[in-house]
Amino acid sequence: MIPITQELIKEIADNMLTGCRCYVHTETGQLIAIPDDDVYESDLKELFADDLKELKKNKKSYRELDKPESRDSFEFMVNFTEHLSDDNPLKHRLALVLEMKSPFSNFNHQIDNSGEYRQQWFTFKDEAYKQWVVDQFDRLNWPIQ
Repeated sequence: MIPITQELIKEIADNMLTGCRCYVHTETGQLIAIPDDDVYESDLKELFADDLKELKKNKKSYRELDKPESRDSFEFMVNFTEHLSDDNPLKHRLALVLEMKSPFSNFNHQIDNSGEYRQQWFTFKDEAYKQWVVDQFDRLNWPIQ
């Protein structure tokens, strides 16, 4: 297996964040990112016909990486909340909404109205996704540069 670069890790994480399924060629490190049917309308598949043919033709040469599931995304939100200082009012609001019904939408509402913390959340989430990708490669015993 070819060593995985930090650039590829970032590219995979970015694609996962936008709702794509990611496949990496085990010999070349080539990435194919396909919109997930759960996120996008199926008529987008036409735009990715060549990539889908490549995956079908060389199925054994590609490894699909798992995207974070809802419970993992929830854990990212919990970790971000815990990362904030105890005297931060946002920390208390986020902790409260994480215990309520509809924690994802309520968390996003709080973040969207949090000023400077909005960007901190996006940076935190980007890093969490990159670490998620690194953990995937570690489980596969795939070397990282």
